[in-house]
Amino acid sequence: MRKKVEGLNLIAAIGIILIVLYHLKTQSSARDLLFFVPLNAGNIGVLLFFMKSGFGLNTSNRGYMKANFWIVFYKKRILKLFPPLFLAVIISIILQKEKYTIMEFIVNITGTTSFFPPTRDITSVGWFISTLIIFYIMFQMLYFARQSSLNVSKSFFYYLLIVIFLLGFMTITDPMKTMYYFIAFLTGMICRNCYGGVGRIITNKRFLFMLVAVILFYSYAQIKYPFDDNPNHARQLKAMSKGIDVLIAISVFFFIVNIKFNAVINKLFYIISENSYYIYLIHLSLITFFNGTELFFIEFTSSLLLAVILINMFHKVFKLLTERI
Repeated sequence: MRKKVEGLNLIAAIGIILIVLYHLKTQSSARDLLFFVPLNAGNIGVLLFFMKSGFGLNTSNRGYMKANFWIVFYKKRILKLFPPLFLAVIISIILQKEKYTIMEFIVNITGTTSFFPPTRDITSVGWFISTLIIFYIMFQMLYFARQSSLNVSKSFFYYLLIVIFLLGFMTITDPMKTMYYFIAFLTGMICRNCYGGVGRIITNKRFLFMLVAVILFYSYAQIKYPFDDNPNHARQLKAMSKGIDVLIAISVFFFIVNIKFNAVINKLFYIISENSYYIYLIHLSLITFFNGTELFFIEFTSSLLLAVILINMFHKVFKLLTERI
């Protein structure tokens, strides 16, 4: 189990680093210093986040047969997602100095901004929470469908529920975006099933073969559909690049899950991984607030560290208080 946990720590660390670097490059005055950051870094980071979530979900939840399992399941998810989100929204409002309605505030702290368009997304990452909520419900539906696989009538009923659910959320969220990331989430779940705790899912030779294939495919796309003013080329290149991002993320995920680290490096990855959600929630608000300042990197980094410590402490105190109730 130790090896898999180490791999997940590194995946979360790489994911949040890629996302922050991407947003610094595209939305801050320091973009010239980050010329080396590829434009697909943010998307790959998000894909790794969802793969890690699916893998971890399928790893940590093994007591399906307990009567109160799903109550405990959703309680854990709520305590994990919403207390940090609440404080991140408060900090973002203070930084932005804008007025929001009570309804906008409620929608943002409950992570349902994607369900109530055109509600303003205070943290700019509310779509991620909305998507995770959908995936958690899908996880439960997929489990029930799998459990009833020997019963044709029950299987049909649960798969029908899944279809109805998908049709329902497609009318109020971005369906293509949600389904795109659901592929990553599902990939993480499937990887956990394939892993089985024995041996490697993929050998280093296979990983290198996949990596070479991705590089060749990407090179072909750049030659075939160069960046120009042709709108058809732009759409085709965007579609191909999204597919390439998935291949890269899956390759990285498979490879990293099998890596073993020494104690010091693993501790570093663990710290970043444990705080990756807090960093994700608040980093965009801080980038916007400090954008254009002379000491941008120093101010942004120190403020991010302070905000993460504050959210972390608040989260721990909140969980302690709820455990005593």
